[in-house]
Amino acid sequence: MVLILVGLGVGFTAAAIASFISINLPVSEAGEAQRWLTGSLAARNWSHATQVWGLSAILAVLLAVLLPAFKLIELGRDLATGLGLRVDPARWAIITVGVLLATVAVAVAGPVPFVALMAAPLGIGLTRAREPGTRFAAAALSGA
Repeated sequence: MVLILVGLGVGFTAAAIASFISINLPVSEAGEAQRWLTGSLAARNWSHATQVWGLSAILAVLLAVLLPAFKLIELGRDLATGLGLRVDPARWAIITVGVLLATVAVAVAGPVPFVALMAAPLGIGLTRAREPGTRFAAAALSGA
């Protein structure tokens, strides 16, 4: 519950700062900033797609390395620790890779909240994936 409230507070604060900055920008720059804040693929070309795919490929390799740790974490903290996993560093590594994957896409297209919100449940629901690797793949492909 605390994490949700902190997330909402940070989100509202960031939105307020963005609104303040765009009010003080010249009209042309404010329009570009608003387009980026709402998310758009307009004026994007294949070089942008290449950037996303290149960095995402590197991060996907890191994610593949972390999949065994993810499987152990799903078993529960105590069992994962008993099986020799250092749970906290593994969780932080998984979170970091996830945030970086989202960052790569947002840096090019801007935030597209509905896609980010619905990609994982839609992909997993359509494929009925159960293993962490197939669930990640289903979520990534449905988001793409």
